[in-house]
Amino acid sequence: MEQGLDPQEEIEIDRYNRKMQRKYLKSPSTMAILDAFSEEAKYLVPKQIKRLERELRPLERYLKDLRQSWYDKYTKIFIEQVIRTLYMPKKKVEHLKSLKIMERLMCKTTRGVTDADIQMAKAVSIWDIYSFEKRKRNMACCPFHSEKTPSFSVRGNRFVCFGCGEKGDSIDFVQKLHNLTFYKAVEFLNGK
Repeated sequence: MEQGLDPQEEIEIDRYNRKMQRKYLKSPSTMAILDAFSEEAKYLVPKQIKRLERELRPLERYLKDLRQSWYDKYTKIFIEQVIRTLYMPKKKVEHLKSLKIMERLMCKTTRGVTDADIQMAKAVSIWDIYSFEKRKRNMACCPFHSEKTPSFSVRGNRFVCFGCGEKGDSIDFVQKLHNLTFYKAVEFLNGK
């Protein structure tokens, strides 16, 4: 602390310094890490997940056995908290969670589908995707259930069926019609 400052000024300076540290010394987000180290992450993340799971697996098994044991409820809770506190460091558990999130994000970003592909797929007309029965203006018979009178409405590039309640855009339509994942439906609509 500097000399000549009263205690209140010292407290204010200390608060300001802590505030600046919190603001500028934050950990990078998961997406920022993935963007910066995409190639390395593909190799390292699965290895780290396996390592942490291998370390935590015996403790998880023990906790599972503990829950099925003959101890009374409060003893089980106490033992579980002791194990979680002493043997399962919170940092490791949190690190494992963040690695699993990173792994899921990597799967989503490496499918080869860009935002432009998604926008192109959404622009495909629903009327061009499927040949509808009894089409009148913007109404037709729904392909998702059998009906005699049209209850399937298309406005712009969105659809709603008033009979079965299905709704969405052209990507949702192809997903439901052909039982495809989101990425496969985008590829289907873009003709890839």
